Amino acid sequence: GDTGEVSVEKTPKVLTIMIDGWKPEVIATASTPTLDALLATAAYSLRARVEDTTISGSGQTSFLTGVHRDKHQVPDNSFDDPNFDEYPHYFSRVKSALPDAVTASYCTWSPIPDYLVSDADINEFVDYGQDGDQLMVDQLVEDLSETDLDVVSLMLSDLDVAGHDYGFDENASTYIAEMENLDEQVGRVLAAIESRESRDEENWLVIISTDHAGTGYGHGLNIPEHRLVPLVISGEDAASGVIWPAPDAVDIVPTALKHLGIEQDPAWRLDGRAVGFEATAPPEAALDINLVFNGDAEYERGYDDFRPDAAVPGWTDTDYATVMVYGAPSGFPTILDPGPDDRGNNFFCGGGTTEDTELTQTIDLSAIAKEIAVGTTYTFSAFVGGYSTQDDRSQVTLTFSDSNQSALYSATVGPLTADDRGGVTGLWEQSTTGNVPSSAAYATLTITAIRASGENDGYADNVSLVISAR
Repeated sequence: GDTGEVSVEKTPKVLTIMIDGWKPEVIATASTPTLDALLATAAYSLRARVEDTTISGSGQTSFLTGVHRDKHQVPDNSFDDPNFDEYPHYFSRVKSALPDAVTASYCTWSPIPDYLVSDADINEFVDYGQDGDQLMVDQLVEDLSETDLDVVSLMLSDLDVAGHDYGFDENASTYIAEMENLDEQVGRVLAAIESRESRDEENWLVIISTDHAGTGYGHGLNIPEHRLVPLVISGEDAASGVIWPAPDAVDIVPTALKHLGIEQDPAWRLDGRAVGFEATAPPEAALDINLVFNGDAEYERGYDDFRPDAAVPGWTDTDYATVMVYGAPSGFPTILDPGPDDRGNNFFCGGGTTEDTELTQTIDLSAIAKEIAVGTTYTFSAFVGGYSTQDDRSQVTLTFSDSNQSALYSATVGPLTADDRGGVTGLWEQSTTGNVPSSAAYATLTITAIRASGENDGYADNVSLVISAR
C-alpha cells in the first residue's frame, strides 16, 4: 500500500581529486583502505591515459578543461600562452548553466589558481612546500561541514614530491608512506561528505585521477610507465568495474558535466566523453563481423600534426603511433587522395619519431571457440600507405595463438613502398584469406609503421578481421 513517503530528487554534486604523480602500481603495495573500498564498487581504470608530455602543466590543464594540449595550449609548466578564453576551466561551463552553483577549488600548486580557476567562488591555495596538502584537506573538510558546496576540485602534491625525492617506485618506502597518508586524507574528505546534514538530499559523484605517473625520480616521457594512470569514478550513479576501453583524462570534464545534468554545447569542442555510468567490456567475438575494435581510428578525434601523440583506445600503444585527420596540413593524406571510400575522419600514423612504431590489439575468440574447432575461415584486410616519394610505410600482421598464447599462424598485409605507390601519397587496400587454426583462442593485430626518413609517415586505416564458418 501507499507508505505516504515522498520521493525527493537529490541534488547532483561533484568532487574531483587530482593526485599529482600517482603511479597505479602503488595501490597494490601500499595500505589504502579508502581506495580499496572505492575500487570494490566504483567504475575505474588503472590504465587511463594522460597527455603525451606527462608534465603537470599540460596534464592538469587537460584534467580541468576537457581538451588536449593542442587546444588549451599548455604544453609544459610555463603557462606562457594558454588558450583559456576558448577552453576554460570547467567551472565556467558549470556557472554558465547553473549560475547559483557554488564552485570551490583547493589547490597546492600555484599555476592552477593563478591561471585557471581565478574565478571560482572559493579559491583556496597553500603551496605544497608549506604543508599544503594537509592544510587544503583540513580546509575542505571544514567547508564541507559548513558550506553548501556544489562542484569541488581538490589538487594534492605530496605524492609527486615523494616521487621526485625518493623515486616513483611502488616498492619505495617513502612513496608508499605518502600514498598511505594520501589515502587517509581522501578518506577524511569522503567522510566529511557523508557527514553533511543535507547528505540524504545530495547525489555526489567523486572522480579521482592524476596528471602523470613516473619512473626513477621523474616523469615527462611519452612512455606507458609515465602515461598510464588510475582513474576512479564513484557514486550512486556510477557503474562498478573496469572501464573499457581505457578512458582519458579529458573524459573527466564531460563525466562531471553529465552528472550535473549539463548538456555539452558542441561549440565547446570538448575532446572527452562521459564514462563510468554504464558497465563496459570488450565486445564479444562473433562470426561474420569485423572483430577489430577501433580499426578505423574513429573512436576519438584525430590530430592535425604528429603531436600531440594520441594514445589510441583499444590498442596497446607504447610509443609515438598516433591518429591523424585526413586533410591535415603539410601534405598528409586528404579525402581526395587514394584511400577507403568510407574513410571517416581519421587514419593511423607512425607519428613524430625517427623510429618504427607499433599498435597491437589482442582479441579473445572464446565466444566462437566451438565454431573455430569445427572449421572457420578468416578475411583479413587493411588500407596501408605512406607519403609521396618517402619510403615510410606500414604493414599489419595477424597472429592466431592458442590458449597459452603460443603463436599458431601469422599473415601480413602490406607494406607498400614508395615505388609500389608510384610516389603518390595515400592508402590502398591489401587483403588475404585463409583457414583459422582449429585451436585458435586469440587473434592479435599489429600495425607496424616502418620509418625510412624524417618523422614516421607510415599510414594505415580500416583494419578488419572477419571470421566465418567454413
